[in-house]
Amino acid sequence: MATHSDHVLKSALEDENALIVKLDTNVGEGTAKAELMHRNSNGAILPHITLGEVKWRVFDMPTIDFHIDLYSYIQEHLVVDSNGNRIVDAAGNLTVANVYETDDYLNREGNTPRPSSFTDRSGRIRNYYGLTTYIRNCINHPDCGTFSEHELKYSIAFMIGLATT
Repeated sequence: MATHSDHVLKSALEDENALIVKLDTNVGEGTAKAELMHRNSNGAILPHITLGEVKWRVFDMPTIDFHIDLYSYIQEHLVVDSNGNRIVDAAGNLTVANVYETDDYLNREGNTPRPSSFTDRSGRIRNYYGLTTYIRNCINHPDCGTFSEHELKYSIAFMIGLATT
């Protein structure tokens, strides 16, 4: 069956026996290339396959879900400080970077500048400097601003570059 349906794709990823196949017929005269995706397999980008990754890889479709998945992965696994060290807590244990540390890391890695301010629940003003964190904040706090599909696609591609190197 061929489909673009979110419901069918999501169901396929939840089904132990389902297999998603991306068929590329643009590889040459009379030939095709098949790429297989299964819920128990690793993603090509993230350690586990997600609906957002399927939509990106199969349909070239940027989604908010995939942006969230990528940002979270980077925040949990890739962020290092300016000395190249992973983020640790007061006891010296590896920890998940906060949004400030993640924004700093992304900017050092070449993120597109997009300065923004955000007032948190306690009334403190938070300043961020990169497009990727700006989009992350707009997703999590819809009153903070808007972004275009082009910006979302660019930000996802930027994070994929970090996650796959």
